[in-house]
Amino acid sequence: MQRSSLRISAARLTPGAELLPYGGALLALFLVPLAVLFVYSFWAVEDFTIVHAWNVGNYRSSLTDPFHLRLLLRSLGIGAAVGLLCVLISYPFAYAATFRYPRLRNVLLFAALVSMFTSYLVRVYAFQTILGESGIINWALMRVGILDAPLSFLLFNRFAVVITLTNAFLPYVLLPIWASMQSIDAQLLEAARDLGETPAGVFRRVILPFTTEGAVAGFTFAFVLASGDYVTTTLVGGTNGLMIGREIANAFGLTNNYPLGSALAFTMLVALALCIVGARYVPKVISTFVRHAHAPSVRLHARGWRFPAIWAPIYLTLVLGFLFLPLAIVVVLSFTTRTVPAFPMHGVTLDWYRNVFGDPIFRSALENSVIIAALTAVIAALIGTLAAFALARHSFRFRTVVFGLMLAPLAMPGLVIGIAMLSMYVLLGAQLSRWTILLGHLVFVTPFVVLVMTSRLREFDRSLEEAGRDLGEGPFGVFRRITLPLIFPAIAGAALLAAALSLDEFVITNFVSGSTVTLPLFIWSKLRIGVTPDTNAVSTVILGGLVLLVAVYALVSRLAGARPSLPRRVR
Repeated sequence: MQRSSLRISAARLTPGAELLPYGGALLALFLVPLAVLFVYSFWAVEDFTIVHAWNVGNYRSSLTDPFHLRLLLRSLGIGAAVGLLCVLISYPFAYAATFRYPRLRNVLLFAALVSMFTSYLVRVYAFQTILGESGIINWALMRVGILDAPLSFLLFNRFAVVITLTNAFLPYVLLPIWASMQSIDAQLLEAARDLGETPAGVFRRVILPFTTEGAVAGFTFAFVLASGDYVTTTLVGGTNGLMIGREIANAFGLTNNYPLGSALAFTMLVALALCIVGARYVPKVISTFVRHAHAPSVRLHARGWRFPAIWAPIYLTLVLGFLFLPLAIVVVLSFTTRTVPAFPMHGVTLDWYRNVFGDPIFRSALENSVIIAALTAVIAALIGTLAAFALARHSFRFRTVVFGLMLAPLAMPGLVIGIAMLSMYVLLGAQLSRWTILLGHLVFVTPFVVLVMTSRLREFDRSLEEAGRDLGEGPFGVFRRITLPLIFPAIAGAALLAAALSLDEFVITNFVSGSTVTLPLFIWSKLRIGVTPDTNAVSTVILGGLVLLVAVYALVSRLAGARPSLPRRVR
């Protein structure tokens, strides 16, 4: 009886023990820094020194100052425009991939998602080359004789910011819409067409009800990340595209006004939260509209009418081109003989790569990035997998809340995470170094590991473990001989994903790096002082490394889906 009670108690402690490593890291590196940032927002700055005098003056300034209000509203507007544009682009792509090319849908989705793991900073920089006066658009228009002089209004405005952010966040919106569309039976669409529905009617009455939740989730994600962005507005926004994120970043960098920056950050978060709460009612509004919408006059002319079949391959090609053309241009211009990365190219050379690899700062940045990415991958895989075991295999009170908290960093702008961690380090007097970068990357990448491993463990066949126990294996033996070999490909894939995300991470790193330089910071420093083709060469090196990691991740993920036979002893 006593032994039985001890086993029950141990079983109850297991979820807590599995959650402790990542839960402790999340508390110390995410929740506590946010609390510190909140405290900062009630302090003041006098003679460039932070004074611990409690007041609400910073919030008064953020809510009443016309400049701050204008930046906040502009940021929310740009975020909403980016989210809506991503949703509008994603629907036809997901539909064409799912119903026009069902055998290629996974390939098409993977092709679209690959861009999600390519360098964010490189993609933003690429649009300088595309939209600038010496960019490919102006060069092409002048080459065919449409223009005599280059257009100057394509860059450094809100249009450039929206287009660039749409390119960056489109894959994040496409994924949930595509996943929602997989639950729609193609025969249901055919039945609707046979009953005389127009394409618009099929979309409104059949596709939209199944995919609204996914669309709202994707829109929310793009809206939050785009509204809190500060990198894009710095590189392609100019004064007309200035956003609240840039002002917050300046408060923690140029002006050293942490209290005001903290208040602006929390004002932005509250505004985003209110918008998200409002967005939760969108599915109900759409559902009501769909139920009561009638279009008999349109339906009279609908029978027999179809979109030309050629639209699908054309549209898929255009979207993939939109995602990958900026990256291709960066790579091509890394070989130009010109001293500026612009068209037309006058020749081909490898000199820029020689210059880059001969630069000791680049080599140091490469070393730092590789070491940090490797450590991040190992630690995130370990603590993320332990947390996934607790979430996937145990039922406990508030499990949904715990799962939401563990994924919370994904829904938080990287800008806020970065300044929160910086505020905590400054308050503690900690020195910024390679280790503070590592901690920041763990906050960012571990939720991805939790998602991957939770999904894999929920699909795991527990009967294999039961068979091992029935054949006399103890708990450790079952784990070592059965569980670990079966889930190891998934763990390796999650670690590779974490390494790819760490290698590319810039937003958080920019605040917690101190004097340590990583590859994205190396590119950032070059972009701030002037663009030369060696910047393209560095960008190409990063792209090559990320593509390699993603390719290996895809291969390992395929192995994770395979079901090996039982180990010899268990058979």
